[in-house]
Amino acid sequence: MMQIFRAAVWETLRSFTDKWFWLAAVATVIFLWLGIGTESYIMLQSSEFPVDKRELLQNSLMSESTALSLPALAALPAAAMALTEVKTGIVRSKVFRVGRRAWRIGKLAACAVSAVLSQMMGIVAFVGILSILECRNGCIVPSAVENGVIGSMIGAHLLAAVIFACFGAAMAMLTGIGASAYVAPMAACFTMKLLGSRFFLETPYIDPTEWLSGNEFALRLLWMLLAATMCLFDLALRKDSAK
Repeated sequence: MMQIFRAAVWETLRSFTDKWFWLAAVATVIFLWLGIGTESYIMLQSSEFPVDKRELLQNSLMSESTALSLPALAALPAAAMALTEVKTGIVRSKVFRVGRRAWRIGKLAACAVSAVLSQMMGIVAFVGILSILECRNGCIVPSAVENGVIGSMIGAHLLAAVIFACFGAAMAMLTGIGASAYVAPMAACFTMKLLGSRFFLETPYIDPTEWLSGNEFALRLLWMLLAATMCLFDLALRKDSAK
């Protein structure tokens, strides 16, 4: 058990040293800012524009830019790591040292935790920017958005990030193509969005943007999708580690 824990911690820490982890965090801030819309330009130009951090964060988390960029950004830190080790042959030495089970759990942990932390760092940095603008303007706007709503939306955002990261990692392992780690989640997101907006207009939650609403049903759906994608990734890891 201790060996499995060490493998999971080591693989997770290893993903933090990769440039793609930090690139994903920075890109998250950029796309959250774009999600504000035209108000972002007004806030930078005018020191008298009232800044409601919670409302702006809510709008950004539910924006098209955030929903469409999340699949690729979540997969960026570590989704292709397992396939890289399989292709380079490093997996054999790692499996020999720690065992197949510890290696699989380490890859699952690295993929999930790196996706969560890169997104969380981006969200925290984004809130920090809004706080700076709020202090510059010198006025605190009473917000109609409750903290519980924001917390649920952030939770939904992080769950969706892990889902896309695990799905991308599983597709990379199954296809043997590293680019699938990033292309597959984006393609799935665009396909579901197209189906929801063109063909199944009355069917809720086909559009991934609705997953980020943070309501009770969306959170339950995300937990089920999380379990399914992690099982899929684990099955793909079992197939390749057994070779």
